[in-house]
Amino acid sequence: MAQTVRRAIEGRYPSCYIPSRIKERRAKARALRLEQQRKPDKPEDFVCYSDSDSEEETPTQQHQTLCTSYNFVDYVRSREIQAPEPRSVDQSYATRHMLTHDMFRETPVNLGNMNKVFCSQWLSDRQVVFGTKCNKLMVYDVRTRSLDAIPTLRPRAPWPGLDHQTGIHALQINPSRTLLATGARNSCELAIYSLPTLDPVCVGEAHKDWILDMCWLDDEFLVTGSRDSKLALWRAPSAPPSAAPTASGAAPAPHHDYVAPLALRDCRAGELTNHSIREGLCPSSGDINRLMMMMMKLCAGLLMFYDLRAGKYLESNIHSSKTVTLRASRGYVYPQFPDEDADGFNQVKYVPAIYTHCYDHSGTRIFTAGGPLPAPLVGNYAGIWQ
Repeated sequence: MAQTVRRAIEGRYPSCYIPSRIKERRAKARALRLEQQRKPDKPEDFVCYSDSDSEEETPTQQHQTLCTSYNFVDYVRSREIQAPEPRSVDQSYATRHMLTHDMFRETPVNLGNMNKVFCSQWLSDRQVVFGTKCNKLMVYDVRTRSLDAIPTLRPRAPWPGLDHQTGIHALQINPSRTLLATGARNSCELAIYSLPTLDPVCVGEAHKDWILDMCWLDDEFLVTGSRDSKLALWRAPSAPPSAAPTASGAAPAPHHDYVAPLALRDCRAGELTNHSIREGLCPSSGDINRLMMMMMKLCAGLLMFYDLRAGKYLESNIHSSKTVTLRASRGYVYPQFPDEDADGFNQVKYVPAIYTHCYDHSGTRIFTAGGPLPAPLVGNYAGIWQ
């Protein structure tokens, strides 16, 4: 929960320097390793690999461990007297405590008639940005519960038609939180906005099919992955382009540049993956069989949490032997085609698929969103857990 590197007041070592702590630490690590190696009754959703086969810590690491207090009282006292000791609090502790003690409650978000939310990110402690299958880039204010539309960026070439407007599938913010990368009006193209103003910066042209995922390497360089089985490396402009003033003296309209990738590479393994994944679901890694097992949980309107250190799903402290599960509300759905049998549809038990989720900076709020899994159905789901 907390770490404080104690300084010795009298003598050579601080009061927390107890050698038997090393034996206790080894025993806990050994028990955890045995638990991870235990054969489960059913196939696991994840395969975990240890960082190292070595169990022994170096003398320097042991000394650092013994000088570190993990007692929260020591952390508070050190902070109160402003002691010159390195100290920190585990930010995930609050999230884990709230999950295991069944403290999260959902507040549904009304998105109107939008279709399927594919991606999302917290812009600040009060704003969430998300992209939809109907090619809308929206900002939701959690305090006022208002929605604002961000104009999508047009392509330079003639508009290819609605066949290329298949939704915004990915959305990422660079480490310094100065640039937002997502899909453009043409789902094959990259769009970059500046933060916090969301002014357009550029449109990237290279892919021939939908952009399904992207990742910032640092504040300047970005990689995108597309359904055309290609990876593209981009370099984002340092600032939005300046627009020339209009003849009438009015404020200039937002302007953006067009950029080409620094490199474009084929991903041959992606050709098989593209034919194995249903519309709207895009994995970032892992084999298809394990992915489908996870989809069964996400498509059932459930949000589950996997403890990577323990190698198992997070267990509840309130309900023994049960995993922590958040069940989404129904959301909004209706058949896309007017000639469908609405009465027959209403007789089917519907639960939304959760396509995206993201934590806020504190880790105490989760935004979840998605919509119906079958392609013919139009609808949406969004909620904030806190």
